[in-house]
Amino acid sequence: KNWEFNGFLQSFDKQPLELLRRSRLITLSINTLFLLLSFFLLRKYLGARSALIATLFISLDPYFMGHSRLLNHEALMCLLLLVSILAMMVYLHSSRKNIFLVISGTSAGLALLTKSSATIVIPFVGLMILDKLIKPWREQRKIPRELPNYIKVFLIWLIILILVYF
Repeated sequence: KNWEFNGFLQSFDKQPLELLRRSRLITLSINTLFLLLSFFLLRKYLGARSALIATLFISLDPYFMGHSRLLNHEALMCLLLLVSILAMMVYLHSSRKNIFLVISGTSAGLALLTKSSATIVIPFVGLMILDKLIKPWREQRKIPRELPNYIKVFLIWLIILILVYF
């Protein structure tokens, strides 16, 4: 049946190897874009040297490289989840700038579009926000005043995710 597909492509003046080359170029470009974005987010959180080392470890990992060479969506989902989590970490721990919240929600929505197993990011981000509330609760032994703000942050993030998904 493979010859029927090749004939179908050739009837539209498309060559299978050329389509494969273009697909791999697009995959490489998108993966590189999200690796660079993860580097910039890591740099805000850890500093330039640690961010460079971490990004190099990710990009040179044999398992990651193997999945990114295949035309599947595992590497892309992994990078989108990484960017989403890193952007939320930067938002919660260092900057509180809304652009990082938007980047996190958008990346999570795109990861869900890539593969449904990316739903793990929803409780993970919820736990990250909960972690920000535990320290004040331990010190004061009462519900922190920031609780409504963090609930609002989680709801805004979830709305961004849903808007991107749909």
